[in-house]
Amino acid sequence: MRRCLHRAISFLSLLALWLLLWGRITPANVVGGVLVIAFVIRVAPAGPAILDASDPGRFHPIAALVFALVFLKELVLATGQVAILVVVPNRVHSGVIRVQLSVRSSRIATVIANAVTLTPGTMTIDDEFTDDGIVLYVHALDATDPVAVREGVKKFERLAVQSFGNRQDRDALKLEVKK
Repeated sequence: MRRCLHRAISFLSLLALWLLLWGRITPANVVGGVLVIAFVIRVAPAGPAILDASDPGRFHPIAALVFALVFLKELVLATGQVAILVVVPNRVHSGVIRVQLSVRSSRIATVIANAVTLTPGTMTIDDEFTDDGIVLYVHALDATDPVAVREGVKKFERLAVQSFGNRQDRDALKLEVKK
């Protein structure tokens, strides 16, 4: 029963998002949305089947709000930095920086990679699963200070774990802090 309710809420949420994106509620938009959502759910299922059943993590709304606020601050700052780099192009020193994450959760790594990519001036271009965990390769428009770029990605990692992480993610982060 609970699983059906969860699926219904997810489906209706996606349909509402679909209709918001189209901007109008028409029979064609509703039918089109239902068909697209059904197809996507069938082709790319998500949910409890892909999460660690023993500790899937919890959503912490206050931590997620902090994550959103920090992300917005970084978005504004990065936009200003990119604007300066565009106006003074001889200052551009781009490069690819390897960032070793502490977490082994692909779910958390996806949140981090998206936050990095959505921030102007940086883009996650690849990931790698190694024995030491997940590595992100980040292209930075200003790679003059690779340590600062890594620290920015690690900040997103800490915030993502606090917002959505499971026990293993939190433990991995604690181990890194002790190093």
